[in-house]
Amino acid sequence: MGYREELWQAFSDRNAPRALEILKVHHELVNDVSERGEHVFKEALSFQPDGDALVKFIATSSHFNIAYVRDTGATGIDDITTSTNPVVLGYFIDNPAILVNRNKLTYATVSADLDSAKSAYNKLKQKDPNSEQEKTRKYEAKIERLTTMLSMIREATIRYALATDDPTWLQRLSDAYCILGSPISDKTSDRANVFSLAKTQGKENINAWQEKRTSHSSSATILAELQTASPAFQKAAQDVTQLQSQKLQEEAAVLKGLHQSQRLFLNKVAEIVGEAPSIGPSPIAVTS
Repeated sequence: MGYREELWQAFSDRNAPRALEILKVHHELVNDVSERGEHVFKEALSFQPDGDALVKFIATSSHFNIAYVRDTGATGIDDITTSTNPVVLGYFIDNPAILVNRNKLTYATVSADLDSAKSAYNKLKQKDPNSEQEKTRKYEAKIERLTTMLSMIREATIRYALATDDPTWLQRLSDAYCILGSPISDKTSDRANVFSLAKTQGKENINAWQEKRTSHSSSATILAELQTASPAFQKAAQDVTQLQSQKLQEEAAVLKGLHQSQRLFLNKVAEIVGEAPSIGPSPIAVTS
Protein backbone atom coordinates (compact mmCIF):
# COMPACT_ATOMS: atom_id res chain seq x y z
CA MET A 1 0.00 0.00 0.00
CA GLY A 2 1.38 3.38 -1.04
CA TYR A 3 1.43 6.45 1.17
CA ARG A 4 -1.58 7.95 -0.60
CA GLU A 5 -3.64 4.84 0.07
CA GLU A 6 -2.39 4.79 3.67
CA LEU A 7 -3.47 8.40 4.11
CA TRP A 8 -7.01 7.72 2.97
CA GLN A 9 -7.13 4.56 5.03
CA ALA A 10 -6.23 6.67 8.05
CA PHE A 11 -9.12 9.01 7.24
CA SER A 12 -11.43 6.03 6.83
CA ASP A 13 -10.28 4.69 10.22
CA ARG A 14 -10.77 8.15 11.79
CA ASN A 15 -7.11 8.06 12.76
CA ALA A 16 -6.06 11.73 12.78
CA PRO A 17 -2.60 11.13 14.32
CA ARG A 18 -1.70 8.63 11.56
CA ALA A 19 -2.95 11.00 8.83
CA LEU A 20 -0.83 13.79 10.32
CA GLU A 21 2.21 11.53 10.48
CA ILE A 22 1.92 10.71 6.76
CA LEU A 23 1.39 14.35 5.71
CA LYS A 24 4.44 15.50 7.64
CA VAL A 25 6.53 13.26 5.41
CA HIS A 26 4.56 13.71 2.18
CA HIS A 27 3.64 17.39 2.08
CA GLU A 28 2.36 17.15 -1.49
CA LEU A 29 -0.62 15.13 -0.26
CA VAL A 30 -2.16 18.13 1.56
CA ASN A 31 -4.07 18.86 -1.66
CA ASP A 32 -4.97 15.26 -2.44
CA VAL A 33 -8.49 14.23 -3.43
CA SER A 34 -9.94 10.79 -2.79
CA GLU A 35 -11.61 8.54 -5.34
CA ARG A 36 -14.92 9.77 -3.88
CA GLY A 37 -13.97 13.37 -4.63
CA GLU A 38 -13.25 14.35 -1.02
CA HIS A 39 -10.42 16.77 -0.27
CA VAL A 40 -7.84 16.12 2.44
CA PHE A 41 -8.61 19.42 4.17
CA LYS A 42 -12.36 18.79 4.23
CA GLU A 43 -11.75 15.36 5.74
CA ALA A 44 -9.43 16.84 8.35
CA LEU A 45 -12.11 19.36 9.35
CA SER A 46 -14.50 16.48 10.04
CA PHE A 47 -12.14 15.24 12.77
CA GLN A 48 -12.50 18.31 14.96
CA PRO A 49 -11.75 18.71 17.77
CA ASP A 50 -9.62 15.56 17.67
CA GLY A 51 -8.02 16.68 14.43
CA ASP A 52 -7.03 20.21 15.44
CA ALA A 53 -3.32 19.53 14.98
CA LEU A 54 -4.02 17.94 11.59
CA VAL A 55 -6.09 20.91 10.42
CA LYS A 56 -3.44 23.38 11.57
CA PHE A 57 -0.67 21.48 9.78
CA ILE A 58 -2.57 21.46 6.47
CA ALA A 59 -3.76 25.06 6.76
CA THR A 60 -0.28 26.41 7.50
CA SER A 61 1.53 24.26 4.94
CA SER A 62 3.20 26.21 2.14
CA HIS A 63 1.97 23.46 -0.21
CA PHE A 64 -1.70 23.94 0.62
CA ASN A 65 -3.90 25.50 -2.07
CA ILE A 66 -6.87 27.30 -0.55
CA ALA A 67 -8.44 27.76 -4.00
CA TYR A 68 -9.38 24.12 -4.46
CA VAL A 69 -12.84 23.19 -5.75
CA ARG A 70 -14.39 19.86 -4.81
CA ASP A 71 -16.52 17.74 -7.19
CA THR A 72 -19.63 19.06 -5.45
CA GLY A 73 -18.66 22.60 -6.45
CA ALA A 74 -17.78 23.57 -2.89
CA THR A 75 -14.54 25.54 -2.55
CA GLY A 76 -11.84 25.60 0.07
CA ILE A 77 -13.28 28.84 1.42
CA ASP A 78 -16.72 27.20 1.64
CA ASP A 79 -15.19 24.49 3.78
CA ILE A 80 -13.56 27.11 6.01
CA THR A 81 -16.71 29.18 6.54
CA THR A 82 -19.03 26.20 7.03
CA SER A 83 -16.70 24.89 9.71
CA THR A 84 -17.95 27.88 11.78
CA ASN A 85 -14.62 27.73 13.54
CA PRO A 86 -12.85 31.07 14.15
CA VAL A 87 -9.59 29.24 14.86
CA VAL A 88 -9.63 27.68 11.38
CA LEU A 89 -10.44 31.04 9.78
CA GLY A 90 -7.58 32.56 11.75
CA TYR A 91 -5.05 30.38 9.91
CA PHE A 92 -5.97 32.17 6.66
CA ILE A 93 -6.98 35.63 7.85
CA ASP A 94 -3.79 37.29 6.52
CA ASN A 95 -4.22 35.67 3.10
CA PRO A 96 -6.14 38.00 0.72
CA ALA A 97 -7.51 34.92 -1.06
CA ILE A 98 -9.84 34.38 1.90
CA LEU A 99 -11.66 37.67 1.27
CA VAL A 100 -13.57 36.59 -1.85
CA ASN A 101 -15.27 33.35 -2.79
CA ARG A 102 -16.79 32.88 -6.25
CA ASN A 103 -16.78 36.67 -6.85
CA LYS A 104 -18.68 37.27 -3.60
CA LEU A 105 -17.22 38.81 -0.48
CA THR A 106 -16.65 36.22 2.22
CA TYR A 107 -18.01 38.85 4.60
CA ALA A 108 -21.37 38.66 2.82
CA THR A 109 -21.37 34.86 3.01
CA VAL A 110 -20.62 34.75 6.75
CA SER A 111 -23.15 37.52 7.36
CA ALA A 112 -25.85 35.50 5.60
CA ASP A 113 -24.88 32.38 7.59
CA LEU A 114 -25.17 34.38 10.81
CA ASP A 115 -28.61 35.72 9.85
CA SER A 116 -29.75 32.17 9.05
CA ALA A 117 -28.50 30.87 12.41
CA LYS A 118 -30.26 33.69 14.27
CA SER A 119 -33.51 32.99 12.43
CA ALA A 120 -33.36 29.28 13.28
CA TYR A 121 -32.54 30.12 16.89
CA ASN A 122 -35.53 32.47 17.19
CA LYS A 123 -37.84 29.82 15.79
CA LEU A 124 -36.57 27.31 18.34
CA LYS A 125 -37.10 29.80 21.16
CA GLN A 126 -40.76 30.04 20.19
CA LYS A 127 -41.22 26.30 20.72
CA ASP A 128 -41.31 24.44 24.02
CA PRO A 129 -38.03 25.57 25.66
CA ASN A 130 -37.72 22.35 27.65
CA SER A 131 -37.74 20.10 24.59
CA GLU A 132 -35.42 22.31 22.54
CA GLN A 133 -32.77 23.21 25.12
CA GLU A 134 -29.97 21.20 23.52
CA LYS A 135 -30.63 22.58 20.04
CA THR A 136 -30.95 26.09 21.46
CA ARG A 137 -27.56 25.85 23.16
CA LYS A 138 -26.00 24.60 19.93
CA TYR A 139 -27.39 27.56 18.00
CA GLU A 140 -26.25 29.99 20.69
CA ALA A 141 -22.72 28.61 20.36
CA LYS A 142 -22.91 28.73 16.56
CA ILE A 143 -24.11 32.35 16.60
CA GLU A 144 -21.23 33.29 18.89
CA ARG A 145 -18.69 31.63 16.59
CA LEU A 146 -20.14 33.20 13.43
CA THR A 147 -20.23 36.63 15.08
CA THR A 148 -16.52 36.29 15.83
CA MET A 149 -15.81 35.15 12.28
CA LEU A 150 -17.78 38.05 10.81
CA SER A 151 -15.75 40.51 12.88
CA MET A 152 -12.51 38.84 11.79
CA ILE A 153 -13.30 38.87 8.07
CA ARG A 154 -14.60 42.45 8.24
CA GLU A 155 -11.37 43.64 9.82
CA ALA A 156 -9.25 41.69 7.33
CA THR A 157 -11.17 43.14 4.36
CA ILE A 158 -10.90 46.71 5.65
CA ARG A 159 -7.18 46.36 6.41
CA TYR A 160 -6.58 44.99 2.91
CA ALA A 161 -8.48 47.94 1.45
CA LEU A 162 -6.22 50.28 3.42
CA ALA A 163 -3.06 48.41 2.46
CA THR A 164 -3.90 48.63 -1.25
CA ASP A 165 -5.67 52.03 -1.02
CA ASP A 166 -8.52 50.43 -2.95
CA PRO A 167 -11.98 51.79 -2.04
CA THR A 168 -13.78 49.18 -4.16
CA TRP A 169 -13.39 46.81 -1.20
CA LEU A 170 -15.15 49.33 1.03
CA GLN A 171 -17.91 49.80 -1.53
CA ARG A 172 -18.49 46.06 -1.65
CA LEU A 173 -18.60 45.92 2.15
CA SER A 174 -21.08 48.79 2.18
CA ASP A 175 -23.21 46.96 -0.40
CA ALA A 176 -23.23 44.00 2.00
CA TYR A 177 -24.65 46.31 4.73
CA CYS A 178 -21.39 46.53 6.65
CA ILE A 179 -21.19 49.63 8.87
CA LEU A 180 -17.88 51.14 7.79
CA GLY A 181 -17.85 53.93 10.37
CA SER A 182 -17.60 51.61 13.36
CA PRO A 183 -14.15 50.69 14.76
CA ILE A 184 -12.13 48.26 12.67
CA SER A 185 -11.21 46.08 15.61
CA ASP A 186 -13.01 44.92 18.74
CA LYS A 187 -9.80 45.42 20.70
CA THR A 188 -10.09 48.31 23.16
CA SER A 189 -6.58 49.42 22.19
CA ASP A 190 -7.51 49.77 18.53
CA ARG A 191 -10.81 51.60 18.12
CA ALA A 192 -10.03 53.68 15.01
CA ASN A 193 -12.29 53.36 11.97
CA VAL A 194 -11.24 53.02 8.36
CA PHE A 195 -11.78 56.69 7.50
CA SER A 196 -9.68 58.08 10.34
CA LEU A 197 -6.91 55.63 9.48
CA ALA A 198 -7.12 56.52 5.79
CA LYS A 199 -6.61 60.19 6.65
CA THR A 200 -3.74 59.45 9.02
CA GLN A 201 -2.06 57.17 6.51
CA GLY A 202 -2.68 59.46 3.53
CA LYS A 203 -4.72 56.99 1.49
CA GLU A 204 -5.64 59.26 -1.41
CA ASN A 205 -8.05 56.93 -3.21
CA ILE A 206 -10.03 56.03 -0.10
CA ASN A 207 -10.12 59.64 1.09
CA ALA A 208 -11.37 60.81 -2.32
CA TRP A 209 -13.99 58.05 -2.37
CA GLN A 210 -15.23 58.95 1.08
CA GLU A 211 -15.31 62.66 0.27
CA LYS A 212 -17.35 61.99 -2.86
CA ARG A 213 -19.58 59.59 -0.94
CA THR A 214 -20.19 62.18 1.78
CA SER A 215 -20.82 65.05 -0.64
CA HIS A 216 -23.40 63.01 -2.54
CA SER A 217 -25.11 61.91 0.63
CA SER A 218 -28.59 63.37 1.03
CA SER A 219 -31.81 62.48 2.72
CA ALA A 220 -33.12 61.19 -0.61
CA THR A 221 -30.07 58.96 -1.06
CA ILE A 222 -30.31 57.66 2.49
CA LEU A 223 -34.02 57.00 2.02
CA ALA A 224 -33.31 55.09 -1.19
CA GLU A 225 -30.67 52.98 0.55
CA LEU A 226 -33.01 52.17 3.40
CA GLN A 227 -35.77 51.25 1.01
CA THR A 228 -33.44 48.93 -0.86
CA ALA A 229 -32.17 47.37 2.34
CA SER A 230 -35.51 46.78 3.99
CA PRO A 231 -38.73 45.62 2.32
CA ALA A 232 -40.47 46.32 5.63
CA PHE A 233 -39.30 49.93 5.40
CA GLN A 234 -40.74 50.16 1.89
CA LYS A 235 -44.13 48.99 3.15
CA ALA A 236 -43.98 51.47 6.04
CA ALA A 237 -43.07 54.31 3.68
CA GLN A 238 -45.99 53.43 1.40
CA ASP A 239 -48.34 53.39 4.38
CA VAL A 240 -47.10 56.81 5.47
CA THR A 241 -47.56 58.17 1.95
CA GLN A 242 -51.13 56.86 1.82
CA LEU A 243 -51.93 58.37 5.21
CA GLN A 244 -50.49 61.72 4.14
CA SER A 245 -52.55 61.63 0.94
CA GLN A 246 -55.69 60.74 2.90
CA LYS A 247 -55.02 63.56 5.35
CA LEU A 248 -54.62 66.07 2.51
CA GLN A 249 -57.89 64.88 0.93
CA GLU A 250 -59.71 65.30 4.22
CA GLU A 251 -58.28 68.79 4.76
CA ALA A 252 -59.21 69.77 1.21
CA ALA A 253 -62.78 68.55 1.74
CA VAL A 254 -63.07 70.65 4.90
CA LEU A 255 -61.78 73.76 3.11
CA LYS A 256 -64.19 73.20 0.24
CA GLY A 257 -67.05 72.84 2.69
CA LEU A 258 -66.10 76.10 4.42
CA HIS A 259 -65.85 77.86 1.07
CA GLN A 260 -69.32 76.67 0.05
CA SER A 261 -70.76 77.75 3.41
CA GLN A 262 -69.17 81.18 2.97
CA ARG A 263 -70.66 81.53 -0.52
CA LEU A 264 -74.14 80.58 0.72
CA PHE A 265 -73.86 83.14 3.55
CA LEU A 266 -72.81 85.92 1.16
CA ASN A 267 -75.64 85.05 -1.21
CA LYS A 268 -78.09 85.53 1.67
CA VAL A 269 -76.48 88.87 2.49
CA ALA A 270 -76.69 89.92 -1.16
CA GLU A 271 -80.39 89.15 -1.26
CA ILE A 272 -80.90 91.43 1.71
CA VAL A 273 -78.78 94.40 0.55
CA GLY A 274 -79.37 93.93 -3.17
CA GLU A 275 -75.71 93.55 -4.16
CA ALA A 276 -73.90 90.70 -5.92
CA PRO A 277 -71.58 88.75 -3.59
CA SER A 278 -67.79 89.08 -4.15
CA ILE A 279 -65.89 85.87 -3.42
CA GLY A 280 -63.07 84.17 -5.22
CA PRO A 281 -62.93 80.62 -6.49
CA SER A 282 -62.52 77.68 -4.17
CA PRO A 283 -59.02 77.90 -2.60
CA ILE A 284 -58.30 74.25 -3.31
CA ALA A 285 -59.31 71.69 -5.88
CA VAL A 286 -60.05 68.26 -4.60
CA THR A 287 -59.12 65.43 -6.91
CA SER A 288 -60.26 61.91 -6.47
